[in-house]
Formats: sequence, structure tokens, C-alpha cells
Amino acid sequence: MEHKDIEELIVDYLDGELDEEGKKQLLHWCNESEENRKRLREWEELWASAVTRGQLDGYDWRKAYDKFAGRVADQDTSSNRRPHLYKWVAGIAASLLVLFTATYVSYQKGQKDLATDFSDIFITTPEGSNTSVTLPDGTSVVLNAGSKLSYSQGFGIKDRTVSITGEGYFTVAKDSRKPFTVTSGSMRVKVLGTKFNYRDYPTDGFAEVVLDEGKVNITDFPGQRQGVTLIPHQRAALDKRLGKLTVSNVDPAIRHTWTDGVLSFTGQSLGVIALTLERSYHVTITFADDAKRNLHFYGDFYRDSQSVREVMDALSATGKISYKIKGREIVIY
Repeated sequence: MEHKDIEELIVDYLDGELDEEGKKQLLHWCNESEENRKRLREWEELWASAVTRGQLDGYDWRKAYDKFAGRVADQDTSSNRRPHLYKWVAGIAASLLVLFTATYVSYQKGQKDLATDFSDIFITTPEGSNTSVTLPDGTSVVLNAGSKLSYSQGFGIKDRTVSITGEGYFTVAKDSRKPFTVTSGSMRVKVLGTKFNYRDYPTDGFAEVVLDEGKVNITDFPGQRQGVTLIPHQRAALDKRLGKLTVSNVDPAIRHTWTDGVLSFTGQSLGVIALTLERSYHVTITFADDAKRNLHFYGDFYRDSQSVREVMDALSATGKISYKIKGREIVIY
């Protein structure tokens, strides 16, 4: 496929004029090489930087593209840049991935899986890694292992709603006209511009929101009579079994260390710790003695530099448990 043809297909898509044949051609281009697929994710960030988010309603995408292409061409005069605009376009084409079904991109660290269809974008973080992503409105999200984030193609234009399964740390771009909303299987959080941690793994018995900055409103949880508003350094925890939401204060000095690859255990039960280790190291943990699930442990571990065996050695050094490991299967007794 000619370079110019791809550029035209890209513009047609952004202008909402890409037909089915064009979508097939772009899908074929995506599947031609790993380099094409890896460069797709970078598109969104550079393309977004060329547009003022407050002007998206009724935006002339074709005019914006012409302006953007000219800017990139100017940058290309550097001897360190590749000579043709197409290679820059290929490097910033992540937003186009919303076109494709069953297309995904693997990264060395984070290995992002973007399963896509024509209505929603899905970003999946495999077990054993974290993923950082910037949404079209400039909001940044760090997804913990085994988490999934989804949002519609109209995100940032009509509304700013995302759905999450698992855990994510959000730094939300401010937009007073379009509140940012996060939903999960347990509750809904609505914000304007803030920083907060949202956790709701299906395998956990609880869901929680911890607010660092700004203000959030929590609704749509079991047993709700009215919404709950959090202020900075508060935690809302939902007991899924009882359908009870409780709010407590948290120490401002406590950071969400998982975003830096640190597994911090502050008295959690071994049953909960085991779930975290399964997601973080892509292993399976079973208990030969279920009573061990209720033991509690403290400690910090560094996923990138400490193996799961080292973590298990530290836990067993307390004398409370023993374990056996074979491949990716661990038995605690």
C-alpha cells in the first residue's frame, strides 16, 4: 500500500468518512508488521497534542490534519528524523486501532492488549505487569496487573465515561463541561479533575476508592440511599457481600506504591495477598490448609527485582507457613 494512501485513509477515518473497504485496508496494514502495530499506540498521544480538547465539538478533523501534517513535516527536517511523513504518521496512529476487531498490540513492559470493535476501545493489562495509558482527553491512567479499561469512540466529545475491571490510578484532566465518570461492577465514581485510586477486581470481596486530590462522588453501589462524596485522603470501601460502604481517613504519606511496581502488604490476609501475587507474577496459588488464608502479613516487595519465590521465602521465614512451587503453581500449607 502506498504511503499516501494510508495517510488519506487516516484522514478519512478522523473525518468520519472511512468506508468498509478502507477499514479493511487499514486492518491489513496493521497486520503487516510488528513495527506498524507498535507504532499505532503512539499516534493517539501525538495526535491529541495537536488538538485543543475544548474545541472538539464540531471539530474540522481534515483541517486539523493538514495543520498537524505540516507541523510534523517541519520536525522532520532534523537529521535524526526519518525522511518521510508517513513514518511519523505510522508512529502516531494508535487512535486508529478503535477500528479493528481482534487486533492487539504487545509491548515489552506492560504488554497492552487493545481488543477493539466499532463501538468501544478495550485496554487490557496482562498478569505480571502494569500499563500506563493516556486517554484522548489527556487523562492518564496506570492499570494494575490483570486489569481492563474500556471507553467509547466518542470519549471526550460527548462524555468522559470509562469502565474498569481491576485497579487503576487516575490523574484526571479538568473539564468542567464534561465530568469524568468511572464505572465498575460495584459502583460509579464521578469527578471533574482529580487524582484517585480505583480498585474493583471481580475476585476481591471488596471495592474501594482512595482520593488523593480534588473531590469525587460515589453512586450506584448496593444499598445506596444517597451518593457519598469523598475529600482528599479519604477511602471508601464497599463490602460486596454485605453491600455496605464505609468511609475512613487515610494517611496522606501512604502512596499507591503498586504504580511503581511495589507490592505493599499492610496487614492483609494471606488469602488477599495470594490473589495479588497471582496477578503480579502470573502464577496460581492454592491452599492445602485453608486456615492459612486468614493469617496476616506486613512487608514491601519489588516485583521488578524480586521473584515470586523470594516473596514466598520471606513469608515462610516468619514460620507461619510453608510452600511448594512447581513451575507457575504454588501450594501453601
